[in-house]
Amino acid sequence: MITTLKQKLSRMLMRFRIARFGNNHSWLINHRYKTYHRQAIKAFRPSESKEVWDGIAEQVEQFRKDGFLVISSPLNTPEGNLLKLKVDRLFEGESETVQVSSGLIRLVDGAEQLPEVARLLRGRVEQILEAYFGSHFKLYTMSFYRTIPDECEPSSSFLWHFDNTPDEEVKLMIYLDEVREETGAFRFKNQATSEQARARGFWHRDDYDCARSIFEDESSTVIAEGVPGTIVLFRQGRVVHKATAPIRDHRDVVTMVITPSVIPWREHYARNKHLLSTNSGLCKNPWTDEPENIGYRY
Repeated sequence: MITTLKQKLSRMLMRFRIARFGNNHSWLINHRYKTYHRQAIKAFRPSESKEVWDGIAEQVEQFRKDGFLVISSPLNTPEGNLLKLKVDRLFEGESETVQVSSGLIRLVDGAEQLPEVARLLRGRVEQILEAYFGSHFKLYTMSFYRTIPDECEPSSSFLWHFDNTPDEEVKLMIYLDEVREETGAFRFKNQATSEQARARGFWHRDDYDCARSIFEDESSTVIAEGVPGTIVLFRQGRVVHKATAPIRDHRDVVTMVITPSVIPWREHYARNKHLLSTNSGLCKNPWTDEPENIGYRY
């Protein structure tokens, strides 16, 4: 009986936090993020002209409205081709990878072995992120994954879900090869549809049935296909999303967790790039970048 009561209280507290913050983290964690973001906004010194920001205003507004944004950034260059060859070579070396789950493989020390990927953030992408946050931004994680065909029952990130993250955190995914529906393109529901699922009581994967009709409505599903270098930016705590196992070939991506920053991202990256591969879970303190977990199996 005591166990049942604790479970009920835990569930009530979770519901309260989700209603109040949009996530299941404590008041302290959410307060830290909001306070840090306000400080980052005060410290921001934009390097771009007003004309540049006006040129990306439509994309920023679309991101705010839909909760995700697909940015074309082809890697069809000599440098891009070399990067793809390097990625393939690393994934083919068993000592360089970790099997995270059935159908999902992760590179060990990907940020250190593929530092050239960070260059893809320069220019338009960094402009969009700075305009969205109203501040500088920084990378908290940089993880390289290969998704392969898998006949097992979908679970975890392969089911529709929200990430349990503060609103000040976003994810950025870069396709490292051509990704189509049959090769594992990422799926989204827009923010309005995602809020419908939340209103029905969906938050945790255990609540799947309460929003099943929304998830199974293919007309509201956005399939993010793209050529190598395509960037997918999304509010992982506000839009339901899921990975999909390829029917053929594989899907290589790098995923970055991005938060506001009091200093420009390149300065932060130069000092912290050796930590990005093993930072995992929640950033518990945006002032210190303290990770919830350290390792490759998350």
